[in-house]
Amino acid sequence: GIDIMLRRQPETGNPDYDKVYPDWFSISDVIPVLDDIGEITNYTTRMEYATGTQVGSSVDIDVAVIGIRNESYDKLLSDRYFGSHEIIQKDEKYVGNSMEELLSNNENVCVVYQYYVDKQIQRGYGDFGIGSNITIYSDEIIPTPHNFTVIGIIENPVLYNTERLNWIAGYEIGADVTETEKSIYINYEKARELIYTTHQGLNPLNDEVTSLMIKCEEPTKISNITQELVDNLKSTIGGNWSAVDLKTSTLDRRLYIMQWFLWLEVGENDEEVVNIIFDDFETKGIVLYFALTKTVIFNEFASVMDLITT
Repeated sequence: GIDIMLRRQPETGNPDYDKVYPDWFSISDVIPVLDDIGEITNYTTRMEYATGTQVGSSVDIDVAVIGIRNESYDKLLSDRYFGSHEIIQKDEKYVGNSMEELLSNNENVCVVYQYYVDKQIQRGYGDFGIGSNITIYSDEIIPTPHNFTVIGIIENPVLYNTERLNWIAGYEIGADVTETEKSIYINYEKARELIYTTHQGLNPLNDEVTSLMIKCEEPTKISNITQELVDNLKSTIGGNWSAVDLKTSTLDRRLYIMQWFLWLEVGENDEEVVNIIFDDFETKGIVLYFALTKTVIFNEFASVMDLITT
């Protein structure tokens, strides 16, 4: 996961627009500010906007197309270091067990969320899935259409890696994750070269991006680092910056580890009980690191005895 999510607030004068949509900013302007704060260890960036997509005759103007980094430059890391997800289906012609690996090629390919697939099927495209084509339009005044082929479908993304984050800029009580299922993920190089051409710099370190995901060295200082970062950006670059501290509110739960021992009534299935507890903990934001049941212990012991006696 990440510690801080950062965006710049537009200043168009339209409050409804400025509160919600991210503004583009040059990563080369921001990196020196990040590097001046010693507790910031790593970060990654996103090119993310809705430029227009099409499946068959159906056109969408609210689907985010996200350029995922799969290369690292010093502290600017690949997206794979910022969370996890589950690939539930992929084109076997492509090697990889993660979205970043599948997109590490020079082809016009993409990865989508299962919800997006279901949505297209509901629209009448019953065979939509691996191998289907999505037209993605560039952000030019006269948009250029590009066909991207679906080579992977994901489920269960851990927050802040593959989910689109939106929040009301300036009201960072928490990050409101919305419209995540509509996102389309493509290789970062394809994003800058084909889709977000008006924001492409001389190289990836000079591109304009829409968001920054930041990792810090000291969890207890994240709140102060967030404020320091926003203040420094305003004084050195200018503009209104919107940052979300994603960790401080759950710090107490993450700094302490507890052990629980449970005794079950006769006839209860310990593996089923563990699964129920795990699901309940997960919904409450509690991390279950390890669970050992009597069934597992007995099975492992029996396996060891079989090895000894045979």
